[in-house]
Amino acid sequence: MKKILSMILLLCAAFSVQLRAEEFTAGKPVYIQGEAANTKWETTADYLKEMNHLGNGVYSWTGELKKADFRFVCEAGNGWYVMAFEAKSNGYGVSGGYLYPVDYQKHDADKNFSVSEAGNYRLILDTQDKILIVQKADDTKIYAIGDEFGGWTKGSAVALTEGENLKYTYKAKLGNDKYFRFSLNNGENTFNQYCRIASAYAGDGDVAVNSSGVGVTDSRSDRVYCFSNNEGNWHVTEAGYYTLTLDLVARKLSVTYTPATINAVAEAGSSEYYATFSSSYGNMALTGTDLKIYDVTVNGNNLNLTQHTGNLVAQGEGVLVKASAAEITVAPTNEEVTADVYGTSTLLVATPGIKQEVTPDGEYKLYRLTYNKPSTNEGLGFFLTTSNNIQAQPGKAYLKVPTTQSASLKGFLINPQPTGVDAIGVDADCDNTIYDLSGRRVENPSNGIYIQNGKKILVK
Repeated sequence: MKKILSMILLLCAAFSVQLRAEEFTAGKPVYIQGEAANTKWETTADYLKEMNHLGNGVYSWTGELKKADFRFVCEAGNGWYVMAFEAKSNGYGVSGGYLYPVDYQKHDADKNFSVSEAGNYRLILDTQDKILIVQKADDTKIYAIGDEFGGWTKGSAVALTEGENLKYTYKAKLGNDKYFRFSLNNGENTFNQYCRIASAYAGDGDVAVNSSGVGVTDSRSDRVYCFSNNEGNWHVTEAGYYTLTLDLVARKLSVTYTPATINAVAEAGSSEYYATFSSSYGNMALTGTDLKIYDVTVNGNNLNLTQHTGNLVAQGEGVLVKASAAEITVAPTNEEVTADVYGTSTLLVATPGIKQEVTPDGEYKLYRLTYNKPSTNEGLGFFLTTSNNIQAQPGKAYLKVPTTQSASLKGFLINPQPTGVDAIGVDADCDNTIYDLSGRRVENPSNGIYIQNGKKILVK
């Protein structure tokens, strides 16, 4: 019995080694071959057309295809039985605006792709996910479909803009609790799996899209997946302006976020409301009651506010906004905007397009807009957080002050009071992060004294 078991294990090991030897290595040459590509079926280099490796095991080829068959081979000059990427069955019909599964195997059967209509095509072969995307060379569009992209019916989708290396982008205002995915064409039923591009969680439900990015609960959930069922859409869970970037080489969807409204805050008893703002979406026009927009600089322990002309904010510009009411609306503008930041020494810096922690280097200190006394909403200004890091929220800005100017200052009041700063405040954006007494972040605090939201707490 032991001998039989040992033989089985040896056979399994040998089979495993053979499988590993048959795996394709991304970056190796891949060739298109066949009468459709105007080549003979010989495997010598003279009869093959090499594809362009774009990275990450994704290859492309653009050219004329006849109404005939083709396949992809991975070796030249090694005879007929070479490793190849082939169709699931012989004569597998392909046409523009669809995607198809491929097999990677020794060519021992006629499993070729068959061109349904002659013309100029772009072929995109993903050797890792084993997918072939077929596009007409004069129509390489990819479309967004869903709740706020014209709907889910055929013919209602909107085209993305193609950039370099198979990156597609689209900008849109998306509402909360809305769904979307992508399609390779706009003329067929968009539920057809042969033109669908959806999230990697096709069988596990939908993936969140919000100011934190894509799929914040799992590092794989921003991944693009083809051939899904009717599940696996992207689900917007935070309303705002989004820039969507679909990268077919990286096989990922990424987003940047800008809010559609700003909620300004006021010091206790004051009718002046303040907020910081920045846009990763594009140039924006702000609307609010008695609205004013400022650059911010520092002079000693005081803030200097320089008012802008008008209500426009350029993409990537950090500003301070003042109004006499709490809500300020944001909308894209087609007007040309020159960021005032390029003509001043403003110290306001735009936050990134997705939520993340920003850490200063030794030459700067980072200050955020908050209260000196959060419990009573007193002393509105820019203050250091306990950790000196910024929990940066998209659509805001923070004050980046050289240490030569800030020295030991812990904050700057917008409207200075004679009593000055007597406590360091942090706002809700700090997410109740816990730190030890040395200012280091603590994920799972044990017994002891810690700092949270600028106050000492006791953990038992």
